[in-house]
Amino acid sequence: MKQDLLDLRYERCPMALLLVKRYTKEMNSGQKAMIYVSGRDSFSDIKRFLLQQSFQLCCKEVDGYYRIQVIKGTLSNV
Repeated sequence: MKQDLLDLRYERCPMALLLVKRYTKEMNSGQKAMIYVSGRDSFSDIKRFLLQQSFQLCCKEVDGYYRIQVIKGTLSNV
């Protein structure tokens, strides 16, 4: 299964959140993706949104940005 990358390190909320919403809407159940964000506010908003949509998350802070590995669940509303 291919893992995609969405690099939003140069985007701020609300644009970063909007781009995540658009991106995840196109994902299939079980599909994996990696999302990079730099701002703490963007990270918090995106994480909250993904958890509400039944995504599985693995988050890590690396070299001044956040790396969020996501897997789309079967119960997602996106």
